[in-house]
Amino acid sequence: MRRRAFAIAVAVIIFLTTFSLYSMIHANANKIPVVITALRYYWDGEIVLCPPEELREDVQWAVDKWNQAIQYFSVRYMLLDAAKIKIRTSSEGDSKCNVFFELFEQLKGCSSEEYVSRPSMGTVVAYVNFTSPPAPVMNPDVSTPIRAAKIHLWRGLNDLERKAMILHEIALLLGIGAPSYGRQPPYRSASDLWGGLQVTSADVYALFLKNRYGEEGSGRIKAIMPWIIPYTTVEEDQFHTTMALFISIMVAVATYIVLSRRWKVAG
Repeated sequence: MRRRAFAIAVAVIIFLTTFSLYSMIHANANKIPVVITALRYYWDGEIVLCPPEELREDVQWAVDKWNQAIQYFSVRYMLLDAAKIKIRTSSEGDSKCNVFFELFEQLKGCSSEEYVSRPSMGTVVAYVNFTSPPAPVMNPDVSTPIRAAKIHLWRGLNDLERKAMILHEIALLLGIGAPSYGRQPPYRSASDLWGGLQVTSADVYALFLKNRYGEEGSGRIKAIMPWIIPYTTVEEDQFHTTMALFISIMVAVATYIVLSRRWKVAG
């Protein structure tokens, strides 16, 4: 009985060691040197995006991407402070709306007070500015958000560009600045310009920093990305997590069988 308990204990240790080593090897190959959170804009409660009907599908897609990544990485890498972020979509008439949308026809410049996404110098196809809720939404009998924002999108964006920009503008709403890469990454995070139609572990780590630490100096927090957190997307990381679990279980079972057989032969 003691030998079996010992074999099980060794197998568990082997499982945890193998799983950790696999994660560290994967992380070491895909790490990000630095993550920056910026803007320091705080919301009162949840973020409620209220797009017009023509943008509803794309905005819902982007919100789902953010929520999925926040839920997954906040648990997978214990970035639990990031899980406080609540994002959802609603109709334009909802009194809880605090993010509104506007489509513009002509490419135009942008004032210095607005946070801008610039795919090329002198061209603004999307930006977000922070304001108060528009007058039609204000209702003295209903509590309205103290702070609000409006996302402006150029109507000429194609489907993929529009999704990428909405994903990126949500990053700006959340107060995340673009990561500073020491080398060219395999793909880009949603907080970087144009993104890669994905929310990555770097974005969620930046949210974790923003919620955990107070404003410093110019309103930016610059932090080294821990090497134990790989730079990855939810889809890609689930594959590696599955592989790590499979390999770790196989090694642990093999260890248990080998120890059991040796003791059985030894009598």
